[in-house]
Amino acid sequence: MTERNLVKPDLNFIRELKTAGGDTLKQCYQCATCSVVCPQSPDDRCFPRKEMIWAGWGLKDKLVSDPDIWLCHHCGDCTSYCPRGAKPGEVLGAVRKGAIEHYAPMQGLAKAVNDRSGLTKILAVPVVILLVGALITPALNRILPYHQGAYGAFMNTWFVDFTFISAALFAIWSAYKGVTNMWADMKANSPTQPAGSLTENLLAVLKEIVPHKKFKECDVNQERATAHMLTLYAFIGLAVTTTIGFIIMYFTGEEGVIGKMLFVMMKFIGNISAVALLAGAGLLFINRKSKDEKSGMGSYFDWGFLWMVLLVGVTGFLAQMLRVAGADNHHPNILAKAVYFVHLVTVFYLFAYAPYSKFAHLFYRTTGLVFGRMTSRQ
Repeated sequence: MTERNLVKPDLNFIRELKTAGGDTLKQCYQCATCSVVCPQSPDDRCFPRKEMIWAGWGLKDKLVSDPDIWLCHHCGDCTSYCPRGAKPGEVLGAVRKGAIEHYAPMQGLAKAVNDRSGLTKILAVPVVILLVGALITPALNRILPYHQGAYGAFMNTWFVDFTFISAALFAIWSAYKGVTNMWADMKANSPTQPAGSLTENLLAVLKEIVPHKKFKECDVNQERATAHMLTLYAFIGLAVTTTIGFIIMYFTGEEGVIGKMLFVMMKFIGNISAVALLAGAGLLFINRKSKDEKSGMGSYFDWGFLWMVLLVGVTGFLAQMLRVAGADNHHPNILAKAVYFVHLVTVFYLFAYAPYSKFAHLFYRTTGLVFGRMTSRQ
């Protein structure tokens, strides 16, 4: 007797996909061109053909727990070759956005971060926190030592560090909850259970991610790999720079042999990383702007995050230039204060909201790729 499965479409999820950039999904007529041209598609249960079926039916539970959506690197090959203009790459991008919002421990926050209408609310959080910090800085500076070279007279450095350490811890907790929830769902819904060493498979995936091997396999949009790689390395470099600065500020100081060596290292890595960030984000911006309607222009999920990365790079560069030019002079003028304040707001956005924005790809894609290796989906 033939087995029958009752399909229960989630109409709200279909509407969410259309709003998030997957408005063309109903144009798919299952020719499988997307699966043929995709260099990442496995030989069995190929994607994105099956994901296009599930998206058309609104099968949210199957889609968000599907590790194959993270095999896709959104290179655009499938979208460019689609004879119907169904834009499978854009649909999968919308599905990944839905997965991030589904597994985020604070789903309301994830929806606000990825919706243009929520921008004012989510930026209001760091704006209010930092305004309070600026107001109480004179009192804090009288009882706590502060680093004058980092606009400390305007914003007490202890307050800034406490704020961003708290934001980072919140992001780490959010990322952990999200990926563990997703891993549990993938295990529950996968026809093949993961096997092998988690550590070994994670290292193997990282060896692919660092040189961007999968990105370089794309046909239509290969140049995106360079821009994406520059941006990733820039964030790694800036994280190293921040760590060195923290060590100097609270442990070694700038005097002495070790302090001076660390200071030179911090400046070198920081400046190189800042240039890489501006170059990478700029190339990503140009690359996305140059796309035509057929290849997919992206959605607010893509553009909102990209604009924020550009703002971080530009304001960080300007803040340093103003400091070098003596604009702060231990008592920064209004321009220096404004630039530094905007920089802190945008950095807070990237830190605290990382597991809720497109930045979350860093966590979820890595998890999906590891699960894919452990279930022989590569």
